[in-house]
Amino acid sequence: MKETRIWIVADRQYRGYERLRVKIMKISELLQRIDYTVLQGDLSEEITGICHDNRMLQKGDAFICISGARFDTHTMAGELAKKAALLVVEKPVELDADCKTAVVQVASTRDIVAALAAAFYGYPSEKVVCIGITGSKGKTTCTHMMADILRAAGYLTGTIGTNGAIMPAGCDHAVWGSDKYSCAPCNETPGYDCYELNNTTPDPMELQMYLAMMVKAGCTHVVLEVSSQGMKQKRVATVDFAYAVWTNIETGDHIGPNEHKDFEEYLYCKAMLLNQSRRAYVNCDDRHLDAFMKYVTNMKLYPLQVILRDILISGQSVDPSSMDPDALEIMKQIARTIKYGVMIVSSLPVLIMYPFVQKYFVKGVMIGSVKG
Repeated sequence: MKETRIWIVADRQYRGYERLRVKIMKISELLQRIDYTVLQGDLSEEITGICHDNRMLQKGDAFICISGARFDTHTMAGELAKKAALLVVEKPVELDADCKTAVVQVASTRDIVAALAAAFYGYPSEKVVCIGITGSKGKTTCTHMMADILRAAGYLTGTIGTNGAIMPAGCDHAVWGSDKYSCAPCNETPGYDCYELNNTTPDPMELQMYLAMMVKAGCTHVVLEVSSQGMKQKRVATVDFAYAVWTNIETGDHIGPNEHKDFEEYLYCKAMLLNQSRRAYVNCDDRHLDAFMKYVTNMKLYPLQVILRDILISGQSVDPSSMDPDALEIMKQIARTIKYGVMIVSSLPVLIMYPFVQKYFVKGVMIGSVKG
C-alpha cells in the first residue's frame, strides 16, 4: 500500500498518494465569493480538485466548462459529469436523467476561472504583498531588481514572470497540482528554486498554485510581471495587488490579430493593472503618459507630477486680455512656482534613492537582459 501524507496549509488539509495530491473542499466554500445559480445537486458535497481541461479531469474534481474558439466543453457535459463532483457552466447542458452531479451556472465561465482558482487555493494573494509590474520594456529587469532589494531588506520574496516562478527552495511547500511541475536551483538567487513557465503571466490555475506555494514557503512579498495578454485574458483578475508599476509603452508592440486589435486596446489592458491596485507608480517621462492615464479610472492613483502639470496647463488656458495686469502677474508667478515644483518632485526621488539601490539596479539589469 502506498504511503499517505498529510499537509496542513493555510488551515486546509491536503492528502496525497505519491504524485497524486487531493484537496478536500466543500462546493459551497469554493463558490462563496461569486454569483451563480444552482441548476441541480447538493452544494454541501466535497470536491478533491479543480480544472478546466477535460484531459486533466479526475474523479471528484470541480470542472469549469468553457466555450473555446475550437471546442466547447459544454457539449460533453454528460461525460464530464460521470467524473466531476461539480460542473460550472454558462448555459444549460444535457445530462443523464439519473445524474447527481452538482451543476451551477454563471454569467461567463471564462471570466470566473481566476476567481475559482483563487478560492480553491485559499486566496493566497491576500496573504502576501503583491507587486505587479507592466509595460512594453523593462518588466523583467524591474521585477528582479525589486525582488533583490526586498530580499536584501530581509523579506522572503518570490517572483513570477519571464524567467519563471522563483521561490525559496524546498520540497515541503507542495500544494495540490504542484507535483506536475519540475524545478531547478536558481543560479542567480542562491537558496531559491525556479519553475519554468510557458507564459510571462501564467494561466490562472497555475498562477494561483504558485502563489499558494510561495505563501507556504514563507514569502511575505511576491513581484509579478503582468503582460497585457495576461490582463486581457483575466489571468490575474483576482490577484490582490498592493502596488502596480508601469514602466513605458511602445506603439509597435503586441498589436495584431492574435494579440491586441489596436494601440488603444493595448493601452487599456496595461491600465487595467493600475485600476486593480491600491497604489501605483508610473513613468512620467514616457511620451504616451497622457494616452495611458486616460484609462486609469482611479484618480487617487494619478502621480503628483501629472496633477501639478494639469494645474499648470489649466492656468495657462486663461485669456490674459480678460485679466487685471496685477492678477496676471501673480498667476505667472504661481505658474513658474508650479513648473519648478514639477521638476523637483520628478527628480528628487531618483536622486535620493539611487545611491542606495545602485547595486541592485545593476544586478536586475544583468538578470533581466538574459531571458530563457
